[in-house]
Amino acid sequence: MKTIQLLILLNFFIFFKVAGQDSTNIELENMAKFNLSLTTVKIAYVPPKQYKKSYLSYNAIIGPMLLSGTRHQLEDIKDSIFVYFTVDGIDTSEKYISKMKRFGIPWDMNKNYLKTHSDTLKHPIVRNPSTFTKNKYNADVSGYFELPLQQIYANKYQRCRVAFIHKENRADIILYFFYNPGNSAIVQKHMNRVLSNIKFIG
Repeated sequence: MKTIQLLILLNFFIFFKVAGQDSTNIELENMAKFNLSLTTVKIAYVPPKQYKKSYLSYNAIIGPMLLSGTRHQLEDIKDSIFVYFTVDGIDTSEKYISKMKRFGIPWDMNKNYLKTHSDTLKHPIVRNPSTFTKNKYNADVSGYFELPLQQIYANKYQRCRVAFIHKENRADIILYFFYNPGNSAIVQKHMNRVLSNIKFIG
């Protein structure tokens, strides 16, 4: 009887050890893919030390929006702030543009990067001055807006503020800062902290 119990315990140990290794390997792979996306579009980024960092690859439904392929997240447990970091490269090749046209999809990623899915009169887009954007991010357009959530996200967050950085014909960086009403005053602090570590190279 003891032998059987030992075998069961051993099987459980092996299962959880392998499962743990698999999740670790997946996260390492996602981190490598995320870093490759930064390198490909020439973005300098250092994750801030104050946050719990994760590299999870899953889709996130935010109201009517779908964040697809997000691979990097930050979390400040004390302030209850959760951040999605997304990078979307802009393909300007003739082959890609022709392909989009064949499918009847109008191609102009330099104009279509802001999809707020909300009433911009109630939730206006705040754009930074072009000189600020150029000096701080080496980009063309940057700013932020409130994205109203149709339901509580992850059973925890009631609000979302979106920051964006756009460089013509290069890439869009979009960060989703999830927070709660009691933290409205400090979400800007977290935005400044994370965004100060991001810049386009060259």
